[in-house]
Amino acid sequence: MVTKTEAALGVALIATIIIAATVILTLNRSISNVGRIRAIGLDIFRDSNCTDVLTQIDWGLLSPGDTAAVTMYARNSGNVNVTLNYNLTDWSPVSASTYLIVAWNYSGQMLKPFDVVSIQVTLTVSPSISGVENFSYTMNVNAVEVK
Repeated sequence: MVTKTEAALGVALIATIIIAATVILTLNRSISNVGRIRAIGLDIFRDSNCTDVLTQIDWGLLSPGDTAAVTMYARNSGNVNVTLNYNLTDWSPVSASTYLIVAWNYSGQMLKPFDVVSIQVTLTVSPSISGVENFSYTMNVNAVEVK
């Protein structure tokens, strides 16, 4: 015959086993996760040390037939290989795009992450320019992933 003490010990033992089983069944393991997201990045600077960000080129006072040049430094700040291209938008006045020729000497070489390339941008004013005293435009430099 089982005494009350033995019964209480038995119940306590069963409760302990159930609690232990519950703890074991709900044991949590943390798994760390890491990864990288493909990112294209591009920064443009005035200096080869990449400390002075280029946000505007002031071409100054130009005459018909003049050519002016500015050197900029493009840095691949992303984590994929890229090449560069550009387009010109927002001409003011619109007719300025007829008389101003913008070119650069970038030859299409691939830029690996953190590579820096020196690019000379040249602006040539047509000798026959007329009706344009002041001008502005936006040069959009684009980084395109190389796969």
